[in-house]
Amino acid sequence: MQRVIMKSPAKLNLFLELHRRREDGFHELETVMVAIDRCDQLSITRRDDSELNVTAQWSPSQAAWEQQLPGMPAGSLDLPQGEGNLVYQAVQRFRQRCQIKHGFDIHIEKTIPAGAGMGGASSNAACSLRGVAKLSQIPLSDARIRQTAAEIGSDVPFFLGPTTDQDAKPEGSDASNPLTKGSAALATGRGEQLAEVALAAPISFVVCFPPHPLSTAAVYSICQVPVNPCSAEELLSTMAKGPLEKLSSLLFNRLGKPASTICPPMADLLESMRSIGLNGCQLTGSGSACFGIAESLADANRIATELSKAGYPVSFAASPLPLPTPLQ
Repeated sequence: MQRVIMKSPAKLNLFLELHRRREDGFHELETVMVAIDRCDQLSITRRDDSELNVTAQWSPSQAAWEQQLPGMPAGSLDLPQGEGNLVYQAVQRFRQRCQIKHGFDIHIEKTIPAGAGMGGASSNAACSLRGVAKLSQIPLSDARIRQTAAEIGSDVPFFLGPTTDQDAKPEGSDASNPLTKGSAALATGRGEQLAEVALAAPISFVVCFPPHPLSTAAVYSICQVPVNPCSAEELLSTMAKGPLEKLSSLLFNRLGKPASTICPPMADLLESMRSIGLNGCQLTGSGSACFGIAESLADANRIATELSKAGYPVSFAASPLPLPTPLQ
């Protein structure tokens, strides 16, 4: 095999709480993430020499995104290429660890907004590790893949999907339901410690990205660790056993207030989402994308269209997507 193509999905944070600030500068956190079917596409081709090339472009084009997001700060839609891309850093570290001599051409077609809190760069890095391993005849269960992922970024291990440890299956997990096979996870530590989370039924989301990208570092720099942190326990139980109608009241993100402080227009976006019929509207990750829950996929598509017409053109319906995504 000389080439693989794969989907690289986004994620949403249904819950995010901070527990303490660590000595390494990261925060000890508790977050529930779900992968969704908004995806970039990665193409990885094995080279005969040792050169590593990483390119990225917006799909269908950067000009199309600039037209949709006229208020974006100058340069914010410029995608990192080559060594500046997290994919390059992940693959290079993996090649060194596994002593892989041959090189790769990696191309990324982007549809996941950048600076949105949707994990696009982390997802790309995780998928590239799997693709490079496959093209190098390294088993996808090799521990060095997850080891490298954890070193590259807090969210990266999530996108590798669940481990094969059957004893780690969550309570209420149904092996016959494809939605329980890796689409959601509870992450602790700095995000790298994962436990699979079951989903009792499909969830229909609407995601909206305003023309105001946010810096993760900037948001975390002004956040406050609470004296009495919230727990995701009730949310996890509801996700696994239902009723999912209760889910929207249990969503939570500790980064919502600091993100709104940096980006005041987010409050207007969230109010628009609530007034148009979405429940549980909140920020994902450190923002600036926001999401809410619709009653059905048909409602989600209708609401996304209405939000697009209301001045938020990067609005779309989304559903949970099992991880890992297939290698083609």
